[in-house]
Amino acid sequence: MRRGLLVLVCLLFLSAASPAAAATITVVNNDDPGEGFNDPTPGAPIGGNPGTTLGALRLNALQRACDLWGARLQSSVEIRVGAVFDPIGGSASSATLGFAGPTTGFINFTNAPRAGTIYPVPLANSLAGSDIHPGADDISATFNSDVDGPIVLGPTDFYYGFDGLPGSDVDFITVALHELGHGLGFLTFVDVSTGAKNSGLDDAYMLNLEDHSSGLGWPVMTNGERVASAVDQGDLHWTGPAARAATTGLSAGTHAGSGHVLMYAPSPLQLGSSVSHWSLDLAPNELMEPSYSGANRDLEITLAAFEDLGWLIIAGATTTTTTTSTTTTTLPPGVCGAPVTESFPPSASDALSILQTAVGMSSCALCICDVDSGGSVAASDALRVLQRAVGLSVTLVCPAC
Repeated sequence: MRRGLLVLVCLLFLSAASPAAAATITVVNNDDPGEGFNDPTPGAPIGGNPGTTLGALRLNALQRACDLWGARLQSSVEIRVGAVFDPIGGSASSATLGFAGPTTGFINFTNAPRAGTIYPVPLANSLAGSDIHPGADDISATFNSDVDGPIVLGPTDFYYGFDGLPGSDVDFITVALHELGHGLGFLTFVDVSTGAKNSGLDDAYMLNLEDHSSGLGWPVMTNGERVASAVDQGDLHWTGPAARAATTGLSAGTHAGSGHVLMYAPSPLQLGSSVSHWSLDLAPNELMEPSYSGANRDLEITLAAFEDLGWLIIAGATTTTTTTSTTTTTLPPGVCGAPVTESFPPSASDALSILQTAVGMSSCALCICDVDSGGSVAASDALRVLQRAVGLSVTLVCPAC
């Protein structure tokens, strides 16, 4: 037994040289002088945002949203978000808050998980480990500057605070997180109005789509079958296993028999919204539903879908409870999987400490070291933490303290 312990300890230290790399997501301000992100209208710091002009408040809030996504995604390649604030218009009761998407997609790159399949450029770069779209923006994002005026949405403006407490205003960071989610890959390249694949190729997103009424996945459907599926509300499902496993907190929005997550597929078709959003039936509301329903910084189910797409995910170090008016973020009594560093991602030293607990050389609370919620601290828990430490996509779930 002691000899086996020494072998695993050596493996732990040999593996310590490959930590997970959080993604750097950078805003590229593409607005002209004096408008949008450069608007000189005086403003006051609010909700932790230190900006003193309207443009600075906007830019700080978008970068904050980029940082929230970046902390949870692994990539050694910088992700560039080309962004503008433009007057999009709207009415006193409704408006398009923003729109975004990847600037392009790639196939058959180094480390591509599946040949002949389109991957959005931020994901393709992450998987390839190099910038295959050098010198260009990876995501294009536009936000509606008219929301901050007196006509569109009436007295309701964007709220640029970091604290998720917008009151009666629209939480901009929630909107930015949603749009960045599309840019990072939560969308299909299929023309949903015709059912035609982009250049006749599958894309990573559509690989996870199935019409439950026919039992067919989108890659094998005809164009006409995809058109019909795009308006088959209740039967268009996300089948990816990671997202299905992440739905334990939902009270509605999954298929009772399969556990598949319901997608947005209303009839008639809603161009720009259909298929590339979660269904409105999900409860509680999720970030990637097609309409804003209040401040929401909860990334978990969408991150699980990103894992189904091919992203490597960094486990979160906080728990977040979100309602339509407040967001509360608290550090748990102990950080799951990190008894030594107390931070995510855990390190090889955390794995070693858990292994020492498993063989009786140390002690550690279950809510920190029982990372598979198996009821005890075992060598398998140390291995899972080691796998997370070296960048593998492994879920760590500890029992409550």
